[in-house]
Amino acid sequence: MAEGWICLHRKMLDNGTVCRDAAHMAIWVYLLLSAEHEETEVLFGGERRVLKAGELMISVNKFAETYGIEKNKTWRILKRFEAEKQITICSDKQQTMIKITEWGKYQFSSVSEKVRHEVRHRVRHEHKKAKKKIRGGAMLVSNHVGFRDPVYLQFAVWYRRQHFVCLKELFEGRAALLFKGFLCIPIDREDMSMNSLRTIVSELKAGHVVSMFPEGHISEDENKRMGSFKSGMVLMAMQGKSPIIPIYIKPKEHFYSRVVMAIGEPVDVCSILGNRPSLSAIDGVSAIIKEKEEKLKELV
Repeated sequence: MAEGWICLHRKMLDNGTVCRDAAHMAIWVYLLLSAEHEETEVLFGGERRVLKAGELMISVNKFAETYGIEKNKTWRILKRFEAEKQITICSDKQQTMIKITEWGKYQFSSVSEKVRHEVRHRVRHEHKKAKKKIRGGAMLVSNHVGFRDPVYLQFAVWYRRQHFVCLKELFEGRAALLFKGFLCIPIDREDMSMNSLRTIVSELKAGHVVSMFPEGHISEDENKRMGSFKSGMVLMAMQGKSPIIPIYIKPKEHFYSRVVMAIGEPVDVCSILGNRPSLSAIDGVSAIIKEKEEKLKELV
């Protein structure tokens, strides 16, 4: 269930309930991301039940503790969604089963398939190995040319749920709930803490996809050249026993230009570095990643 993608329809911006505040938006997006996309067997109320597409199980207590929204407030928001007939709720003492009422209308429509097709055919690959679907833990690294880059990255690897590494400043204020809902990982580019590094490594070890922009900023020079790649990503990929997959996003010349991206072959960091890598060896792999991404420019 942690893999795949969802559609966010623009009509959501016209929904006064969902856009009431950051908490409402965060919970709604969480429900969409957590809903099953195919039939799944679960235990509910001591009995085996089959969750259909658009249904999910949630522990309100655990959700409130994880995302910092009070339990009572979470319940009020869920009840408000139910009153607006956006969801239906069925609860027992420990868990709550939720059904998103119009899941199929916005997630499996012909429009959704058309959007996915239009984005996918703009993605080019280094060669056949780069076309293989990503399985298990992996680190996606890309140049950074605009604020929409995370969206482009998610569309390029549409079949996997990604944990984006972003600046801690984005987690300040009410917007933090939204970024937490999208499972983003906060870091301070001026002072990389061990907690952030451990979080990234643990996500990789758990078989998740972590996406990051090693430049740490959006390139703003005239040629929009890629910034310096940080060797820290290599060390995290090695500790997480995951490959690094380089991606290049071609800067758009005009606002109406099509987005073109190139995906490179996975770099097996562990096999290159071995068990006891030196700092020079880590810097060497970082240089290889940068060189590969420079070569991807030629494909777009």
